[in-house]
Amino acid sequence: MSHRHEQLESTLKRALQQVLARGLQDPRTNGTMITVTGLTIARDLKNATALISVFPEERQKLAMHAIRHAAAHIRHEVSELVAMRAVPLIAFDLDTQLKKQVELLSALRQVEQERQRPGPDAARRPADDRAAGNNPSEAPTP
Repeated sequence: MSHRHEQLESTLKRALQQVLARGLQDPRTNGTMITVTGLTIARDLKNATALISVFPEERQKLAMHAIRHAAAHIRHEVSELVAMRAVPLIAFDLDTQLKKQVELLSALRQVEQERQRPGPDAARRPADDRAAGNNPSEAPTP
């Protein structure tokens, strides 16, 4: 991917985030936090796909319907912020990667907590062996 293409993606992503941060006049988006987590533009610069994260999770479906319904308006608002001859058509997809990452981090945190809990073998640890002079790594010298 060329540097110019990356710059266009970054610029469009920033402009799209500004437009969505201002809010839409749609009650389906009230009380939601909408974030643009990614944006890719096709090589021909005619189409773009924006990954959207919506919080709270219960309102994702409604908010995505509202965003898709307002796609033409959003594109028009973005065109006023970006100096491009033609702003690409923007398709909106729900970004589920964040949810997967949170679940993964939660599972890792739970495993770490289970490791730190003293188990039935916690009474005898390798440190106890060293204190008793039973360290297997120290071979007796003849």
